[in-house]
Amino acid sequence: MKRISISILFFLFIVIFCYLILPQYKSLITAKTELKNENENLAQLKNYFKEIEEVSEKLKSHPEELTKINEALPKGFILSSFLAYLEKSSSENGMIIKEISLIPIKKGKEVKKISETSLNLTVVGDYSSFKNFLNSLEQSSRLIEIENIELKTDPKTLPSYSLLLKIYSY
Repeated sequence: MKRISISILFFLFIVIFCYLILPQYKSLITAKTELKNENENLAQLKNYFKEIEEVSEKLKSHPEELTKINEALPKGFILSSFLAYLEKSSSENGMIIKEISLIPIKKGKEVKKISETSLNLTVVGDYSSFKNFLNSLEQSSRLIEIENIELKTDPKTLPSYSLLLKIYSY
């Protein structure tokens, strides 16, 4: 009788171990692994934010350069501001703006949130004035790309220059 009761107890112990203790042990091991992974992720995030803070502190020591970058890539394209710049630059260099037209933006993939705006600009003036105007566009802190230039001449009037411009902003 003792042997049967010991066998039954041993069998019950194995059943309890297999159905109650072992699953709890496996879930404990899984939870420990997940906790370890989360702690590693937390440590990586702490390092990442520490690096960002260090870079931020370095950037604070260079306000002039940051101002230049913000002027080169303004937040959003403000047409009136850019047109005022074009008007000022053209008049300073002896050019007359004849026509400005925006080109509809083709939907393409955005590259790191930098947007581009295209416009056609037609100016009238002599060659040396046009050369100075192009130089002032080049010297501008804004990112302006001249994609195309067309020259139209008429013996009775000053030459006109049509420019296809791309202006970048973020």
